[in-house]
Amino acid sequence: MRLVTTREELGSLDGGALKWRRCLEAIERAPRLPRDVAGSVGDSVTFWREAGPEHDEPGLTAHHRYLEVVHVLSGRLLVEHAPVSVLEQTEAYRDTTDRMTLAGHGTVTALGAGQTVVVGRHEAVRRLRAPGCEVVTAHVTVEGGGSHDDR
Repeated sequence: MRLVTTREELGSLDGGALKWRRCLEAIERAPRLPRDVAGSVGDSVTFWREAGPEHDEPGLTAHHRYLEVVHVLSGRLLVEHAPVSVLEQTEAYRDTTDRMTLAGHGTVTALGAGQTVVVGRHEAVRRLRAPGCEVVTAHVTVEGGGSHDDR
């Protein structure tokens, strides 16, 4: 998992690759969207604005085709993350959702307003209880252009 502390840093990942500039645009546009309504920027970024979870998410989630980007708009969010290789799969990967659920324990990282994390394809993440927090979640395609975890 990569912690990004400024929007400029996010937009310049991988030499300013188009998908990261689009991700930055999504984060800037998200506050104007109603909660839980998806938007997209080009064909490489899908995003939505949502409230922090009322309860810890039940398992860690990993993706194959997308990197998960979480940007905190307000409040504080705790995320637990771990390499998929050290976790136990509890729900098989589903191509229709690009998601698999895993169990185990990872490292907990606290994120404040303005901070962003990029979760690679070989990592899993879950959000811990964060009432009052508001985040932007983006799924960024791994196809075309590199990424820090596009292996």
